[in-house]
Amino acid sequence: MDIIALIAAALPLGAFMIVASITPGPNNLLVATAGAHAGYRATLPHLLGIGIGHSFQVGLCALGIGSILLARPELQALLKGIAAAYLAWLAFRLATASPPGEGKSRGDGKPMSFIGAAAFQWINPKAWMMALTASGALLPTLPDRVAAIALACVTIVAVNFPCVSVWAVFGSGMRQFLTRPLRWRVFNGVMGASLLLTAWWIVRS
Repeated sequence: MDIIALIAAALPLGAFMIVASITPGPNNLLVATAGAHAGYRATLPHLLGIGIGHSFQVGLCALGIGSILLARPELQALLKGIAAAYLAWLAFRLATASPPGEGKSRGDGKPMSFIGAAAFQWINPKAWMMALTASGALLPTLPDRVAAIALACVTIVAVNFPCVSVWAVFGSGMRQFLTRPLRWRVFNGVMGASLLLTAWWIVRS
């Protein structure tokens, strides 16, 4: 199969991933905050962890893990509870963090490690929704299922990285504005409240 045919097979998944990856969600709120706190370059492992971790999640869903999750409502509820609790904890730490130079830094708002960002996808309800959709209705239509899964994983990494980078660049650009303690506290408060609202949405969904 030539490259044009492969691109055509991946187009529906790619279009879905662009919309799903660039719209607000836990990952994008976290990378925007990380960009503001540490800059874009320091956020790169976090960004790569999201895309590669999510592609691995999609691959495993396509191999059958997704059907287990769909068949176990109690497992879905557990994942939602863990995600909501984690985001609420991050929201509290972020909203109460001291501006740079004031008090002892606790690393609030700093980028996740590559492993941490990849692992976070497994408790992220939005990532699960994307993974179940990508591994089911939008899996590339290729004769070889293994090749279809591999193409899906490559497409996800290629599309997700620039999308989440938009949020990290936005956060990094905010650093020039966040030069005063009051502005820093307001920004952290807004991002913390956004994470808390996301946690509430997860519980209610």
